[in-house]
Amino acid sequence: MPRAPLDLKLSAWLYKIALNKVRSEKRRKRPASWLVLPFGGRDSGGSDEDLPQMEWPDPRPNPDESVAQRELILKAMGKLPSDQATALMMDAQGYDDEEIATTLECSIGAVRQKLFRGRKTFRVYYTNAEL
Repeated sequence: MPRAPLDLKLSAWLYKIALNKVRSEKRRKRPASWLVLPFGGRDSGGSDEDLPQMEWPDPRPNPDESVAQRELILKAMGKLPSDQATALMMDAQGYDDEEIATTLECSIGAVRQKLFRGRKTFRVYYTNAEL
């Protein structure tokens, strides 16, 4: 039996909702929590205490670690040449290479070079600052 056009639109809409939910969970970088029910579901006569429970660790860093990490990042960024630091900051904020090139008044190839060298140098300063 062929599907009606309305059914196709509904299934595409539901698919898009599910896809957006998965993407949102992935962006949060925390595992989705699922309650695993025994065969038969809640109506099997058991209580909630009988259901298996999963504990997830809190993925958020504690505030002291966040402040220390922020200081290390700022210290490492301060040692970079200003054009590399600007390119890295703009890249981290989601600007594409063309927008960075326009801001820095250079070619896209130069932006890619600044990003490559900036990341490499930042990595050296950041890892050495932790010691």
